[in-house]
Amino acid sequence: MRHDQTKDCGHPHEDADVSRATAELRQMVEQCILHNEEHARSCRLWAGRARDAGFTEPGLGLEQFASDIAEQNNRLIKIGEIIAASTLVRDTERVVPIISIVGASNSGKTTFLENLIPELASRGYRVGAVKHDVHGFEMDREGKDTWRLQRAGAEAVAISSPGRFASIRSTRGELCLEEIAARFFWTEDIVITEGFKRAGFPKIEVFRSAIAQRPVCGPDDNLIACVTDDAVDAGVPLFSTSDVRGVAEFIEYRYLPGGKKVSL
Repeated sequence: MRHDQTKDCGHPHEDADVSRATAELRQMVEQCILHNEEHARSCRLWAGRARDAGFTEPGLGLEQFASDIAEQNNRLIKIGEIIAASTLVRDTERVVPIISIVGASNSGKTTFLENLIPELASRGYRVGAVKHDVHGFEMDREGKDTWRLQRAGAEAVAISSPGRFASIRSTRGELCLEEIAARFFWTEDIVITEGFKRAGFPKIEVFRSAIAQRPVCGPDDNLIACVTDDAVDAGVPLFSTSDVRGVAEFIEYRYLPGGKKVSL
């Protein structure tokens, strides 16, 4: 089957560089706020000690200095809010491509993604991944500090280290993929999801006849390709389960920067 695929969306690498710089700026502002809060606490502590020792004027001076720091932090918080808002607007404008890998349970979606993600990364793209869970999930472990903080009533908890950052947030309902991409994947070139077969984004189905009688999606569901080793008429380009490179090229040509028209 010959199938002309044209590039649907994409964004220049310059936008990703700006997004990365913006993320670093946001981190710097947050670090300044934390540093100032610690400095203000120290000033208040020493102000109290100065007053207790009879040094009223130095104590008042330290209290005023702590107040000045608090005012500075208020300005920094406003700057952070402006940066965050501009990031969401820019990311919405640049439209990060979202591709959903779908299929019946135990069809091999995760295994295929474990091979596809490094193939895309080897081509220089930053890849984000989202797993869909229709049943609910728990990422935290009972008894850990973050688990205890959330159980205490925190709507959102986060943990940060020099090399990683993670957060868990309670939501009133499921977030749409557009919002997930804009809020949490602002430096990625592409977001690959496992699941989300009911969402309207382009889908690649992993199909095994030993697991399901027929594919769960068709062209009317925005299915763009099928990964299978079985003889199936999916109405879209077919790739074998071992042809990870071919799928990566298909995605790259159609959705990523520098993509070209490809015939299949």
